[in-house]
Amino acid sequence: MDIKTQDMSFEEIQRTIWKLRIEGDLDRAVELCTEASENNRENYFFPKITGDLYAQKEAFDLASDYYISFLTKIRKNHKLFNDFAKRYHWLRRIWPQEKISEFAYRLSDEFQKGNISTYI
Repeated sequence: MDIKTQDMSFEEIQRTIWKLRIEGDLDRAVELCTEASENNRENYFFPKITGDLYAQKEAFDLASDYYISFLTKIRKNHKLFNDFAKRYHWLRRIWPQEKISEFAYRLSDEFQKGNISTYI
């Protein structure tokens, strides 16, 4: 299946990724999310979903990269940050302790560098 996201609406991309995820084709879903992220650099949705997909694949370092990308894009959006806080709480329960500790350290570092807004 050769799909080009630049020819699709946001909703079509979202539905296609959801369908691939349900079908268990996580690799292809990640490819589409990555392509959509590259074509929509300011959009926060695709990095968040890519992070979720990598977390589902237990690729924790890559999931962390995309979650941090998501957080750098949302800036002063309290609702999205609160949604992520719930996700982080869930991740703390399912990720290996070593990986969640690494992620927490990286988050702290990104806050200190000013890459993630402290106004959230």
